Amino acid sequence: MSEAKAPPADDFPLRINVENCGDCVFCVSVCPFEALSRDEATKRVKLDKDKCRLCGLCYTACPSKLVSIAYYDTDALAAKLRELQEKGASKTLVMSCRGSAPGRATVVSELGTEDFIEFTLPCVGRVALPFFLSAAETGIERIAVFACEDDFCRFKKGSTALVNTVNTANALLGDMGFSPDMVSFKKGSRRVIPDKQSKCISCGNCVAKCPYQGIKLDGGAAKFDLALCKGCGVCVSECPVTCLELQGSETAEVSRQISEFSATPGEPKALAFVCMWSEFSTLDIPGAFLGLKVLPLPCAGRLELVHLLEALEQGIDGVLVVTCPEDECKQEKRGAQHAALYEAKLESILGRMGLSGRVSMVTATPKRMGEFTRILGRFVDGVQTNGHRGLTGQQLETLAIMKDVILDVRIRWLLAKEREMLEAGNVFGEKVPPEKWNRVFDDALQDRYVQHSILRLARRSPMNAGEIGRLLGLAPRVVLRHLVELKRQNLVEMVHGHGDQKFSVKGVGK
Repeated sequence: MSEAKAPPADDFPLRINVENCGDCVFCVSVCPFEALSRDEATKRVKLDKDKCRLCGLCYTACPSKLVSIAYYDTDALAAKLRELQEKGASKTLVMSCRGSAPGRATVVSELGTEDFIEFTLPCVGRVALPFFLSAAETGIERIAVFACEDDFCRFKKGSTALVNTVNTANALLGDMGFSPDMVSFKKGSRRVIPDKQSKCISCGNCVAKCPYQGIKLDGGAAKFDLALCKGCGVCVSECPVTCLELQGSETAEVSRQISEFSATPGEPKALAFVCMWSEFSTLDIPGAFLGLKVLPLPCAGRLELVHLLEALEQGIDGVLVVTCPEDECKQEKRGAQHAALYEAKLESILGRMGLSGRVSMVTATPKRMGEFTRILGRFVDGVQTNGHRGLTGQQLETLAIMKDVILDVRIRWLLAKEREMLEAGNVFGEKVPPEKWNRVFDDALQDRYVQHSILRLARRSPMNAGEIGRLLGLAPRVVLRHLVELKRQNLVEMVHGHGDQKFSVKGVGK
């Protein structure tokens, strides 16, 4: 792992040497969160640690180098670059904001080469001018920077600061004999991909859950103002009919990474779904812990229960979800709220399967130095100590059915409505007591579990109610009740013939 500068004595990752500070107050003027101010009595800059988000813009702006920051400062980036240069001969460096990183395929298309060194940073606006100059001196011939669009930047002024830095860097590099356009930049974003298949059912969940009021119901379908989208993914995970996607965090891509990791040799395996804003040490994590994969999320609001179940079904021994503290959530607190709701529901579901303790959820913040690494260390140690626990045939079957249940439109709708029903109430303003809502959800979950169990059996061969009942341990009248409901949903059909009436699957429903 690369080393950052030693943290200040109080362990806060940012420090200002106020004793030697002048009167320029550049740091105050660039701070997006009003965390810096000037004390008129002492004429010194004051730092409000509660407001600080560690964007690093003050570090970049200080002309006297009196601001130190523990994450991705010039020395740490230069050391990482030298380390990567020793492993390959590429002379192209790519730096991206993690909120809008375009993905390898896009970078290859933009640059016309697959040979490049890549950094993904919390914000490229934190990269100071000296780093660009030192990179050129080490043999880098081309630097491509992919930044967020101005109104998409999680740190408000990061992309604006980058433009000034890049222009100055190119001017200086030109004077030093390097290419005057050595550093290029392009702005982009990762936004929601609206429904293209006319699956929208006008439920309004996405409208209610969007933190940025970027969605409206119009003409029986959700309409997106993508200029307002900040890429949190809440609408994607809350959509009952799964008709939305998020660029760079598509459902299939997350599933692919889970499957790829589960297929790697060795066990036990630990998987961490990490809100990319809850930690700032991504460059240092790959390979740091044996048997661990860190899978970043654009926000904990993008968390899907089905992905957690997929991980367990495919043999992952422990799953960790890392979120920001609610007051530090960069998506208007929706990410932390979403994750907390899902944690409670997931624990109940796993408890029924005898899988309690396989998934855990914690909060982390880059404001507490080393916290994220310590969390991962404890998590991996626990998984390694428990070893590969495996799953029984019944647990595998139950997980497979529960995945279908969690993707069921009714269950997804109930999950999305819980917070609204508990806090705002129904159309009459009547708030539902938590215990009553939990009973409603548990009853619905059980009903849909039985129905999806019936569908799995009926896919294999036509069966009558008695056969289904014997296999599932249910009374025929209970099976018939569910068959009537499935027939009403047009999911099963009756097979005509001699003897008892049999049923088979007509279509696969969510």
